[in-house]
Amino acid sequence: MATKQFLQELKTIEERLKSGQKFAFSKYADGEWAIMNNQPITAQGEFQYQQQDIFYSNKLLESYRFKDDGYYIGISCPCCQGMETHKRMLLSSKQKEDHVTFANVFVNSNYPYYVDNIVPFYNTQKVVLVCNRNGKVVNLPFKPEKVYPIDHTAFKTNFGLVEEMKKDVKDVTNHLYLFCAGPLGNMLAAELWKTNKENVYLDIGSTLNPWLQCEGHKRDYYIGKDFSRQVCVWGE
Repeated sequence: MATKQFLQELKTIEERLKSGQKFAFSKYADGEWAIMNNQPITAQGEFQYQQQDIFYSNKLLESYRFKDDGYYIGISCPCCQGMETHKRMLLSSKQKEDHVTFANVFVNSNYPYYVDNIVPFYNTQKVVLVCNRNGKVVNLPFKPEKVYPIDHTAFKTNFGLVEEMKKDVKDVTNHLYLFCAGPLGNMLAAELWKTNKENVYLDIGSTLNPWLQCEGHKRDYYIGKDFSRQVCVWGE
């Protein structure tokens, strides 16, 4: 199992962004892993999954196992989810390891670097944002060209957005798509990349919550608690 350095993995994404490389990144942590294994989950009021929702589980799994030279995924690291889960996720993804990184790459001890070096980059781009309809978009330190509003448990209630955005993106170039959308963001990253490889698609999770203020609960990593100091590790 290859060794990956937590901050360097973030800097690699930063380099891709700032060099103009077109790519997609989709991250899968404990909630997504539970859904892909058809395990019921309630994520602090933000999304819920029940076993009868297997259709969405399968769609999420499709995005997890989708392979392409410009498509990258993040998985849970051993320090946050345990070595056994980490190994199972890597094996289940069927991805080459150079296309897999930390699901937490934007957060924990990397978050200050993300805020200082990547969030300002968004202000130089034509941004399309998918976020909760209650998000305070006006507070963001950049102005999206377009916002797609979604609900909680959007991978179910707003699943139709996948096909809608696939139509919308067909003739779009040189835009940066940001997904603050839970498991729907995973599906969008894969499906939009399949549709049009002339843009960048980033699943950035809760990283804009300090501005959007629409989270179901405040994350440890941006309120200065233990995870804000967590330097995640990879492999043995």
